[in-house]
Amino acid sequence: MNTTIYLLIAAVVILPTLLILFQYLGFPGSIQYVGWKISGIWKNGSGTFQVLIHNNGPIVRGHVVWANENDQTEKRKLIGALVLKEVQLKPFWRWSKGTYIDPITNQEFPLRLRLRNNKNLSVHFFESLNGEVLIKEEWELVNPLL
Repeated sequence: MNTTIYLLIAAVVILPTLLILFQYLGFPGSIQYVGWKISGIWKNGSGTFQVLIHNNGPIVRGHVVWANENDQTEKRKLIGALVLKEVQLKPFWRWSKGTYIDPITNQEFPLRLRLRNNKNLSVHFFESLNGEVLIKEEWELVNPLL
């Protein structure tokens, strides 16, 4: 009798709740889930700036929201600069590809990124589309959006 009650509770309460959560957040590992997990403020590997990464469906963009710069004129140029452009999200186990814009030189570089875990993002900057990796960085989550 007790087993029947527990199964009924699971069917009526727990399963619909999980379905609603998965519909909102996406199934773990999916593009929607990665977009939700990657949204937030990330500190670059050298600690020189922080980037607000935000998704719009399967596309991610990132803007500088903090810079470790003493020159106030340079700091004003950096804050708000678009640094991650049109990054196409992929499922959790694959690399997402897009463009990195250097906030100082405005040079564009191909970029690949992938969530390593809830607090770390692997970011690789490339010389050209099929070129050598210029820099590999680990970015750290400073503040999640959710």
